[in-house]
Amino acid sequence: RTPSKGRVSEAALMAYMRKYFFLFTEKHPELQITQIIRNQQDTSGTYEDSLAS
Repeated sequence: RTPSKGRVSEAALMAYMRKYFFLFTEKHPELQITQIIRNQQDTSGTYEDSLAS
């Protein structure tokens, strides 16, 4: 296929995001988007919850 006016296709962008998104968030924990994601994560599956009594 020929490039469409220098724009990246949606499929190419999604492939890139799947490959590098989590690596990017680990490298840049100070970014607001990283902090929002971490604050919204479900903490019910923490290690302490899975310990046997």
